[in-house]
Amino acid sequence: MRLRETVGGLLGRKRASTGDAVLDTLLPLLLKNGGGGLLGGLSGVLGSFARAGLGQKADSWVATGAKEELTADEVERVFGLPTVARLAAKAAVPPGVAATRVAAILPRLIDQLTPGGTVPPGGLAKAASTLDIDRILGGSAR
Repeated sequence: MRLRETVGGLLGRKRASTGDAVLDTLLPLLLKNGGGGLLGGLSGVLGSFARAGLGQKADSWVATGAKEELTADEVERVFGLPTVARLAAKAAVPPGVAATRVAAILPRLIDQLTPGGTVPPGGLAKAASTLDIDRILGGSAR
């Protein structure tokens, strides 16, 4: 994985290229601080899970230890079908595929963005510079 290209895309300098269209679409949406973008950044995503009654599940991805799994149905419940459809359109995949991929990717991605259970002192951009894309796409959680 070309980390420099990926991080450049995450920071908005060029399009992220991880080899996974849904991850390429999801990463910038999570890294936008201040609530911008389709998902409202990391805090917006975590807030959406809390409002949907799934805050404990999302908290497990931030905390150290066991990570609770996420389902495509939960992704659709948390973000709503219109948001999932917009995410799918941006990734050029069907909405069902987008929901399934987000369910697989999001817990691992949030886990890696919050090492040690917190956002690192350098912020999300610094955390993004150390992402293990292969692990996010299918490897084991910490």
